[in-house]
Amino acid sequence: MKRWRVPDYRFTLCSGLICLLVMLSACNRADGVTALACAQAAVAQMAQGETREAAKQVRQAVQIAPDNADVSDLAGTLLLTTGDYSEALAAFRNALASDPKDSLALYGQGLAQLARGERRAAQESFDNAERYGGNPTHLRIVQNYARWLGGTPLDKPGNVETPGLQAAFQGMTAVAQGDRNAAIRALEAAQSATPGDPILQPEGPLLTFDTAHPLNTGQMPLPANHGLNPEPGREQGVSGDVLFTPEGLTPSVAYVAYEVDGQALSLIGLRPFQYAWDSRTVSNGWHTLVVTLFDRNAQEIRRVTKQYRVANRSAAPPADAERWKPVREALWQALTPRLDRCACAYTLGQLYRAQGQIRPAEVWFARTVAIRPDYRDARRQLADCGGLPTGNPAIYTGLPGEKVVALTFDDGPKPGVTEPLLELLQEQHITATFFVIGRHVMEYPDLTRKIADAGMELANHSYTHPDLTQLSPEEATRELLETQAAILTVTGKTPRFMRPPGGNWSGSVADIVRHWGLTPCMWTVDAFNSEVIGTQQVVQAVLQGVRPGSIILMHNGKVSTLQALPAILRELKARGYTFVTIETLVQRLDASKSAARPASGPSPHRGE
Repeated sequence: MKRWRVPDYRFTLCSGLICLLVMLSACNRADGVTALACAQAAVAQMAQGETREAAKQVRQAVQIAPDNADVSDLAGTLLLTTGDYSEALAAFRNALASDPKDSLALYGQGLAQLARGERRAAQESFDNAERYGGNPTHLRIVQNYARWLGGTPLDKPGNVETPGLQAAFQGMTAVAQGDRNAAIRALEAAQSATPGDPILQPEGPLLTFDTAHPLNTGQMPLPANHGLNPEPGREQGVSGDVLFTPEGLTPSVAYVAYEVDGQALSLIGLRPFQYAWDSRTVSNGWHTLVVTLFDRNAQEIRRVTKQYRVANRSAAPPADAERWKPVREALWQALTPRLDRCACAYTLGQLYRAQGQIRPAEVWFARTVAIRPDYRDARRQLADCGGLPTGNPAIYTGLPGEKVVALTFDDGPKPGVTEPLLELLQEQHITATFFVIGRHVMEYPDLTRKIADAGMELANHSYTHPDLTQLSPEEATRELLETQAAILTVTGKTPRFMRPPGGNWSGSVADIVRHWGLTPCMWTVDAFNSEVIGTQQVVQAVLQGVRPGSIILMHNGKVSTLQALPAILRELKARGYTFVTIETLVQRLDASKSAARPASGPSPHRGE
């Protein structure tokens, strides 16, 4: 039995700041912030992919309740899904220190061990998670996966309910057996059956079927100073039976009352007024002890309030376990094992290339780099298949002496606007360049194919239309490569040109564009300000600004542009203009530059 002398103010359990937070949370009110509220906010943000914001909530929950097993599970889940496997393992072990039968913590611990190459330890953790009632679907998958990594072929890994994974097991087994055709069929089926945008990586722990790196994640890592695990060097806390003895007793003290978290425990009327508290009757974490001294007339002499951290190996369930249940269910959902699209796409690229089928190999290598630009040698493989264009300096205009213009339409495709726009252009026998948004391409693949089938040029306008200059280099790269992969997947065409959303440009973005073989395309005439006003304003803005070689920027989605276009085309034709794509415009520039080089050096068109 441990002995604690209650009024000894030299006894401290935590630093001032953490102690203050703990005291506020112990009464579960004070400033209204609780660990549960933080956890609820965090899981909602995690479901939206907002990991940085979720980390702020998790950090606060850890500060409030560093020994709460649910909080540790929350931290471990976020760390695992952002690829910090060592810190995730520490967080799940914190949870298990509070509750050794926590099936979620055992499952998370197993995933972290698997990611670190500790397959046998992972298998033991999974088996223990099953013993204590863990999610049976998740556990069937990872137990079979651990066995597969150990060399046991599994064509049908027992009731795998997660879409795509059973086909993935079959495909990867076929790869190991050298059956390329069966592997291609199964792995393409696995890609199709995996939920979510097929160009993007799913969320959660991803099975790579790579014994060297068996687990991956679709989320960006958190900063190193994430603060999602309690600081080392904390007090060990109390456990088992704890004997409380008040100090500084005077002859006037006749009774001593004890209460924990507002619940009365005992009133002692015999000296030395000791009370043996069974700390196993409460959940692990911080609790508030109040000791009140009374005289013979039941008048209060003194009241002492202290905070104690309980850390039992076998603890009572938290009083609000039901309120935490939705959080735990959300964490199980976040840790659903899924197929690593990147590893699967790379394998498909290799399989097709080994069979001499270069076009489908190009598609799968493009999808590989869209997810992870630095994945193995995927960039070189993509280049070998012809999927990496040769980038050039930015183009702003064509030859000033030729009466040609390039019509370009940003955004889209957009149902209801793109179709009549294509009809009009085809009726007039005009080709144009469509700078499309990648996620719209994947949302409307048939409409995108109509653009290509109509003879129009497709170009890259990013995946989600962000300001590329405000993104990290990794994020900006993915925006461009995801769009390349989307267009190639849907149409079989590799875009050569890109246009930055909003025209936002920087040296960093230019370096990325150049590295991936794209040519920036800007404009000479911008109709945007008039498009948001009305049809006549669009006509006037374009016709006043046009000159030989102009690149005209309009938008595929503005009804005003669609209505203004017939008048614009009639007038430009009357002035003697013809219409070309950006590709044709650049070809004419290059031809002019080649012809002029012996006499006068490089052509004068503007660069970056």
